[in-house]
Amino acid sequence: MFKYDKNKKKQLFRDIATQFYEKLNPQKKNKAYHKHSIIHRLDQRIQNGGNASNKNYFYQKLSKSNYELLRSIIIGSPQKLKTIKEEIEADQNIPAFFSGTNGNLKSTPFGEEVLEMFGYNNFRKSEKSRWLVENLDIPVCPYCNYEPLLIVPPKTLCDFDHFIPKVMAPYLSMSFYNLIPSCTICNQRYKGDKLAYIHPYSQSLDSIVEFSIKPDRVDFSSETFNIILSYRTGVEPSQVKNAQENLNLFKIVGRYNCELFIKEVKRLDSVQKAYPESRKMELLDEKLIGKIIIKDKCDLLRVIAETSSIPFNEDEAKREEKGKFKMDLAKDYFKIIV
Repeated sequence: MFKYDKNKKKQLFRDIATQFYEKLNPQKKNKAYHKHSIIHRLDQRIQNGGNASNKNYFYQKLSKSNYELLRSIIIGSPQKLKTIKEEIEADQNIPAFFSGTNGNLKSTPFGEEVLEMFGYNNFRKSEKSRWLVENLDIPVCPYCNYEPLLIVPPKTLCDFDHFIPKVMAPYLSMSFYNLIPSCTICNQRYKGDKLAYIHPYSQSLDSIVEFSIKPDRVDFSSETFNIILSYRTGVEPSQVKNAQENLNLFKIVGRYNCELFIKEVKRLDSVQKAYPESRKMELLDEKLIGKIIIKDKCDLLRVIAETSSIPFNEDEAKREEKGKFKMDLAKDYFKIIV
């Protein structure tokens, strides 16, 4: 739901992408590529395939100009990957990677061969998979901001969603910006081989929609209510369309209207009643909340958020389960931290 472009240590994803390329293509002391590298497997395909086949045409295309296209595939931005996909699909010299229609796609033998050459299946079982998750440092599923992503060494207990499904483009199966750590529910139950509409490494759903409650004012102790997502002011129609498609794809509204979130709304209501504006003014005059010294209103709101398990800003919300949900309601509905 948030845009992720750096980890907690402030390392930019584009720098991690470069490290990822080098990790996938390790070199020996003599600068030759290791037998487990993508480049070595690519060179083997070219050497064994001759020059006549359409398959070899594709492999040679990847290797030209010191593997320029291969490098772009591994480290290219989401927009660059989209462009590469369009160019490869338009090249009639390249065999088909899949057959069927959306919702019922099947890899061709060539698609399976390319997937094997890039090595995704072995990657999932390797240390490189854990390295990537650890360096991205995304603790909560970026699609739903609900399910945690866990690492229990030596295993990575999360899925990798291929933003562009690997059955459609197996050559993007190891692309840094196409590998999105995600929960099993979002990846396998809802997305599968479908295309999503908002890329969590380049776009933010948070800037488009916010959580709220309907009806507007409710007695939470006795009345029923629904958790909704409403569009922020000034959002472009194209953003609305993409956001709605993404919300529908991952069934966000339905998933957030379960008992767990209903209880969270009632908890936030109790926090709001504990800190009405009059009480906030008293605390500002006293310059103390418990044993914590308060300097100004911003300081007060931060302490209220911290002691009430509410993320105070986007950086905190993107690292916490249900972070956006709690922050949106605490700010815009209950006015706890404004």
